[in-house]
Amino acid sequence: MKGKIAILAVLVFIVSFAIEARVVDWKYVDTGESALHYYDPQSIKWVSKDIVRVREKISYRGKGVQSHIKKFGPEYKKLSYCISLWEFNCSKEKSNLLESTDYNQDGGVIHSYTYDSPSWHFITPDSVEEKLFNIVCNSR
Repeated sequence: MKGKIAILAVLVFIVSFAIEARVVDWKYVDTGESALHYYDPQSIKWVSKDIVRVREKISYRGKGVQSHIKKFGPEYKKLSYCISLWEFNCSKEKSNLLESTDYNQDGGVIHSYTYDSPSWHFITPDSVEEKLFNIVCNSR
């Protein structure tokens, strides 16, 4: 009986690890004035010959948190980070934000956005966005 319980315990342990969401190994991109920027290399997905998608994590600090409080209200006092899904057109040097979720210090969602209509824009030279663009578009 003890052997069956031990086997069952091991199986439960293995299954719980298999069910658990994958751990993201965020890679550093750059430090902006108000935040640290990272990307998830495992999320890079080419959706066409020229279009690639990637998840970005922005960890806010002082000025970044303060500007969000000023712009969006007091619920942003505990802002910690944002995870966004970006789309880059590598041949046209443009980007499009698909979705974005802001998280508090406890990991709870403050607000989540999904952008239904594309809003492609040219990438600003010498920006964090340009660094991410270069990393992702050269990932093939």
